[in-house]
Amino acid sequence: MDIALKIPESQKQAVIDLFLPQYKKALEEVESIKNILNQLGYFDIGLTPSDNLSDINTVLDNGYNKQWIWARKIQFLLEGGGLTTSQLVKRILELEPEKENERSRIVASVSAVLSSKSKADTDPFKKIVNDRNENVYSLNRKSPDEPKPSRDQDNLFDATAEAKESNSVA
Repeated sequence: MDIALKIPESQKQAVIDLFLPQYKKALEEVESIKNILNQLGYFDIGLTPSDNLSDINTVLDNGYNKQWIWARKIQFLLEGGGLTTSQLVKRILELEPEKENERSRIVASVSAVLSSKSKADTDPFKKIVNDRNENVYSLNRKSPDEPKPSRDQDNLFDATAEAKESNSVA
């Protein structure tokens, strides 16, 4: 059922002022939920909720965590320097050999994350084309003096930390 309201021109701004804060709050809540779901990995290609519980020994000796979302896995691997997509996939499979039969899913997931998170200057990854015409990805650091994140630091992709920071500012 559609409802049409005729608002006099003199009242339009008052109606906008009344509903705009509620609209903005609803958008923030949707964005917060999307960030949490993204942090949990539910937007990664082929990931299901049960995948997060599939392996008890998920943290390796080098600090790599098999339960990380794709973006965090890529960040961890790029801390050592620039890599191509195929090099990233190879390293993931070296760390998670039990997923060798999922190679095409891993390639698709890594490619999707790199494509979506290396477009803008503010994205966490940057892409350059090397002399062999290959895309090489690295961490996008704001300045050369900026310290590297520690291997146990997940804040780069931590929606919960972002939400806490935005709530403390308000």
